[in-house]
Amino acid sequence: MLIFAALNPITRLWRLTIHGARQTPIFSTENAVRRPSLNHVFRVVWNAASGSWVAVAENRPGRGKSSSRAAVAAVVLAGLAGMGAAQAGGLTAIVDGQGGGGCTVGVGGCALPNSNALFTNFYTQGGAGSGGGAGLGGVFFVNSGASLSLNDVTFEHNAVKGGEGGSTPDVAISSATVSLTEKTADVTSVTAFQVSATVSSSNGSLTVSGVTLSNANPLLKAGSAVSMGGGTATIGTISGNTVSFSTPLTVDASAIKTLSGATLTNGTTTIGVANFAGLANSDVATGMNIVGAGIPQGTTITSVARDANNAVTSITLSKPIDLSATGQPLQMVGASLKLVDLTSFQASQFASLGNNQIRLPAAGLGLSVGMELTGTGVPEGTVITAINGDVVTTSNAITGMGFKGTLPVGRVGGNTL
Repeated sequence: MLIFAALNPITRLWRLTIHGARQTPIFSTENAVRRPSLNHVFRVVWNAASGSWVAVAENRPGRGKSSSRAAVAAVVLAGLAGMGAAQAGGLTAIVDGQGGGGCTVGVGGCALPNSNALFTNFYTQGGAGSGGGAGLGGVFFVNSGASLSLNDVTFEHNAVKGGEGGSTPDVAISSATVSLTEKTADVTSVTAFQVSATVSSSNGSLTVSGVTLSNANPLLKAGSAVSMGGGTATIGTISGNTVSFSTPLTVDASAIKTLSGATLTNGTTTIGVANFAGLANSDVATGMNIVGAGIPQGTTITSVARDANNAVTSITLSKPIDLSATGQPLQMVGASLKLVDLTSFQASQFASLGNNQIRLPAAGLGLSVGMELTGTGVPEGTVITAINGDVVTTSNAITGMGFKGTLPVGRVGGNTL
């Protein structure tokens, strides 16, 4: 801590030793002893011809130097002070601060003399944050742990002005922009391709009891909803590549294409005569299931022949035609066959548990309590009310294949972001 004392206009010290200490003044007027001085007095003035400071008689006029050279005067006088009383022959140096500050003992070097000197015109204003005190004001300041000895010195007309308060400095606050983004989660359906469906015909309708996958799909799980051929079902069991539905899926009539006027020949796998022109070119494709009299269950189209105009001319089946059960063992003319594309299906990533609960990896999909859910089969206003591990509870039952969750960053009248 820096220690200072604001002195009276004239203070004369014959001999004083100061030690740096907390809250102890360096100079005290009650310790000062005044007596007439028999010393010769000189002052330091600027010599423009020689460009230097020189010592002259006290009563000789001189032109002061600019404030920018006040420090130079102090340094020059320090050299004079270094001679000591014996060498200077009792002369007294007038150290003119010229409106500048003093020095600190114990922090760097202090070039001011400590004996046979008169200090005047020192002015120091304490720095901001110096606790409201004078900071480095005055002539000498003794830092904690340092010491200073003064002998036959006088202080006249020095001033100290306290610094600004040392409280927390002013903080300028400017506007700032913070971007807040809604948290979202997209729970989409899983699509399985290159599947082989087990199709049956009953009372004019086609049903699917299950499918065989080309490869096992770890995203599929028992209890997941399935959409295929315009119909829906629920996965009952999964064993390797075989997926069985809990109840047969009924194919929607809009997904079924009818091929009329077909001529079927027992034991063959090719149908070359049929009303192919009655169907769009895209209605006949490889992999489609074909159902009808004389067609074994599970038969699919393995290839399609087309002419230069891309019109279908014949199809090849995965299994030979079997007319043994039709009463026409050799050939059937004018047969009506049903074609349906069941080569893929969609399944939800979650399993329905009932009671407005679904099972899915909630954390991995980014779901949070309070999310608003939207999507096909999701009632308006549905939100997530609870998450317990992989079990998510919603305010309404979800019957669709997927949904999107959104967690707003704020609500009108709310206090949570």
